[in-house]
Amino acid sequence: MTAPARRPLVRLLLVALLVGVVAGGLAALLLPATRAADRATGAAQRAARPGAVLRTAAARPEPREPGRLLLRVHGTPRIEARAADPLGGPDWAVRVFRADRTFHDPRRHGRLVTIGTSRCVQLGRLHRGRFGWLDGAGTFRPVRPSLFAAPAWCGSRRPDLRGDPHVDALTAITGIDDERPRLGATVLWGLVGPAARDVRTSIGGREERGAAGGPDGAILRVARPAAARRGIAVSLRYPGDRAARTRVVRRRSVPARIGVRAPAPGGGVPFALPTVRGPRGWCVGPVGRVVEGRVGRITFGLGTFAETTAAEVRRMDRGCARRPPRLTRRMPAVVHSGGGDMGGEPDDVVGEREPDHVTRRTLPGLTYFGGRVRDDVVAITLKTPRDIRTVRPTGPAHAFLAVVDGTFASGRSRTIYRFADGTTRVDGFGLGMF
Repeated sequence: MTAPARRPLVRLLLVALLVGVVAGGLAALLLPATRAADRATGAAQRAARPGAVLRTAAARPEPREPGRLLLRVHGTPRIEARAADPLGGPDWAVRVFRADRTFHDPRRHGRLVTIGTSRCVQLGRLHRGRFGWLDGAGTFRPVRPSLFAAPAWCGSRRPDLRGDPHVDALTAITGIDDERPRLGATVLWGLVGPAARDVRTSIGGREERGAAGGPDGAILRVARPAAARRGIAVSLRYPGDRAARTRVVRRRSVPARIGVRAPAPGGGVPFALPTVRGPRGWCVGPVGRVVEGRVGRITFGLGTFAETTAAEVRRMDRGCARRPPRLTRRMPAVVHSGGGDMGGEPDDVVGEREPDHVTRRTLPGLTYFGGRVRDDVVAITLKTPRDIRTVRPTGPAHAFLAVVDGTFASGRSRTIYRFADGTTRVDGFGLGMF
């Protein structure tokens, strides 16, 4: 081929190469922007519709392991109470049914054994005419009449429930798959029986009479989450009672303050160490999660939140409240440590959360180290089989917290305390308990 004949071919190759480079550059620029736009759109949808149903899924299969209490329902469950959700999500509902309590007896080769018949009550949500449960990630699942997958209780068949009514309260949360979940409704629910009279419910000081509905005396009240701090109670009478019975579901409480925060190793809701000022020093409570500036316990399977109160912290850290240990150079800290799922991998959703471990390269389970240190401790270095990290004490309690992924059947941890004058103190302990 002559030189003049090769020139058009060379030009075509150069043009094709230039077009490919430009297209690749545009794709590289547009792809992250598209992904960012998708994430922003999803976040905006969740923020604009708190408590909404984002997706639906099939009902969870009922557990069949030996010894678990199962129900064999008589007739059709009745929805006896219904209330709107303050965030605009699906309505709340309480249904009542009668059922035999049964279990597979391992001593009888797994034979199904009946141990009695009960009047049962179950709390749920109504979506497109179906009774189910909406979790904290916005997934709605139908729920069968049972003692799992949604809050439920079974008691006596008698009209007065043998004088033992069931009343309970919970606070729902939404956006649990983000780092900033939101508080939902506080729900008071239960069953007092058809024999109950003069039923009154009080949430945050606001009393309501005639709260029991339906032929079985179902209770359902929905309020804003702030009302739970001001106390929840139910009063009623049964035939023969001289005075009203009062059940205090939640007492008026003072919340604990967040002493220090720590990110979750696999992303998601951050951890925090609650602290309370005691009469003789600072008290440190159990490690919890942060929801709208509050620290407490999250039940991931249900999407509920229980705020840690100051009274709970004082009960746990009695030594701090009564006779706090004197922190010295030889013992510069009071350390709380532990491990397990810590709400990160609930049994009933472990299969759904396993891809996070693969993507983020995190180990199953969590281990935490936290507590309070002397005022002259400026940094704490933790050396575990998982990694080495340095944290700084913060706040008036001079608290610290570190959460690492993984649990340890063996090994040791080393803690290096660095003082303001540059000196250090090294402590160590075994990790077999984690």
